[in-house]
Amino acid sequence: HQSPENDTDEETWIFTASTTEIKDMYTKVGPQIFARNIRHSLGGTKINKALIATLKSEPENFWFFNNGITIICKDCDKKEVGRNAKLRIAKPQIINGLQTTVAIEQAASLNANVLVKVIKIPTLYDASGLGDSEFVSKIVHATNRQNPVNNEDLASNDRLQIQLWRNFKALGYLYQRKRGVSREADTGTGFEPHYEFNKKQLAKAIGASVYDPQIGRKGADKIFDKDGIYYDKIFTGKSDDYFLSCVMLDKYVVHNLYKIIKIKYPKIYSSNAKWLVMHFIWKNLDAEIKGGDGAEKFRGIWNERENRGKSFNSFSPAAKMLSKIIVLGYRMTGDFYRANKINQETGVSIDENTFYNSSKLWPRFSKFCSKGENRKNKSKFNECVKNFKRELKKIQLK
Repeated sequence: HQSPENDTDEETWIFTASTTEIKDMYTKVGPQIFARNIRHSLGGTKINKALIATLKSEPENFWFFNNGITIICKDCDKKEVGRNAKLRIAKPQIINGLQTTVAIEQAASLNANVLVKVIKIPTLYDASGLGDSEFVSKIVHATNRQNPVNNEDLASNDRLQIQLWRNFKALGYLYQRKRGVSREADTGTGFEPHYEFNKKQLAKAIGASVYDPQIGRKGADKIFDKDGIYYDKIFTGKSDDYFLSCVMLDKYVVHNLYKIIKIKYPKIYSSNAKWLVMHFIWKNLDAEIKGGDGAEKFRGIWNERENRGKSFNSFSPAAKMLSKIIVLGYRMTGDFYRANKINQETGVSIDENTFYNSSKLWPRFSKFCSKGENRKNKSKFNECVKNFKRELKKIQLK
């Protein structure tokens, strides 16, 4: 059935297709048919296993148990072949039904059919290769889905995310903007990144470092809500160097927490303090590492470690000093928690998770660091920061 014409150039065909035909199309085009999908295969979820089981055990019921596949394309030409009709599709993209397609690829049957919706969008490809992303996004958001789609998924094909993926790849970093992505599907074979990270890691690193440590504890659905207060604030108005420095600070802090602090200083180990530590360090180093040569040198500390195959602080003076800064950050946040963990009204001890999730944490910590004995640790911290800046300047860029 072809949908009624409207005032736009879009046309839609709705029909039943054999799963073997869908498999043939997928085999011919390959994983690129999902390029405009908001995510990649989620693997062996219960729903995906059920799809395959239906195809194998009761293929005649697959059409009834499945929501179908939505395909967008640049052009579509209908051909009458006897009592049947054939559609020739130019530049097809499956934007809804990826999991269904992957299941079909594994267990297609001549006895199994699937509902297909094809939407012709002539302006699908503009000069930037992104075309009509807003319209496609609306289609994805409105269509039925079996595996839940959240705000993090819906942001995957946002122009900002696509541009970041391209920019980071050019710098040698793999930015995973879609859940379930593989390196080969995202960048092709032969690409060995300096470091891999996803958009949730990036968003939390920027939010916690630059704005408020509490943002790091927010759920991804809240951060990636485009109508919310975080998405635009986090992802606009910053350079690629700025983004990478935030995510690399996250990498350095986590590495030191688990490889050094947990082993050598277990008394100050705390996974809950991470975002406050990152915010504390960023506030003291941002001018040196958020752009220019300083940013490149900052991420180069990790790249050099990877190339030499040594521990983070075993060879580089800058790395050693950064490690001291991170250890002091955890020592100070630990003192802060122990000094304030008793609820003044109830006399009950507050657990770490609740404490570090409390409001106005940063102003309270800043005030704490300026008082009495705490000023000694803050003075040590400041001295390490000063030394790190000096060592960072000494690094020679290749």
